[in-house]
Amino acid sequence: MNNKKTIILLFLIFTAISSGCNFPITKEESSGGEENFDIDIIVEQTLTALENQIQEIPTPIEEVPTVTAIPTMEVPEQPQATAAPTSSYNQTGCLIASSISETIPDDTTFAKDESFNKTWTVINSGSCDWTTNFQLVFLSGEQMGGISPTYLSSNVPAGTIIDLTLALSAPTTAGTFRSDWALQAEDGTMIAYFWVQIIVE
Repeated sequence: MNNKKTIILLFLIFTAISSGCNFPITKEESSGGEENFDIDIIVEQTLTALENQIQEIPTPIEEVPTVTAIPTMEVPEQPQATAAPTSSYNQTGCLIASSISETIPDDTTFAKDESFNKTWTVINSGSCDWTTNFQLVFLSGEQMGGISPTYLSSNVPAGTIIDLTLALSAPTTAGTFRSDWALQAEDGTMIAYFWVQIIVE
């Protein structure tokens, strides 16, 4: 028996005598009727009980902070600005017109009853010729003294440039006025739409 077992045994015997408590021991009765204690068994049971009561101190686990992903900001694409058209041109068939330039920009200021000429310079970009039966016709708005219909003064072969001019005059009252016109083929096809918009003071 080693020293450790001897010390524990003495401690247990002392405690049993002092408190009168019984320890779980294995006893064997001798043939003479006397109780013989198996000291080694008592020590082993005591050590097992003590070892079972010892709890390992848990090692603290450091919490790793959760990394939150930064959301990606999507920048919406800005729509491209497009200039408002000052006229509209047919782009199908053989009767096609394309704009080159024009005079009297929109919202040009005129005095009451002031005369002016509005000119649209266009090109016959189709494959069919324009004849003197083609005409400028008034559609809507303020006619401003323009003559409708105004026929072309000459034929316009394909690929040829022409000036379409209207003699107009400002209304006699103040305000903003618009006049809508069209270039019409002899069969009634509208080749191009034009307008003029002025301010009268």
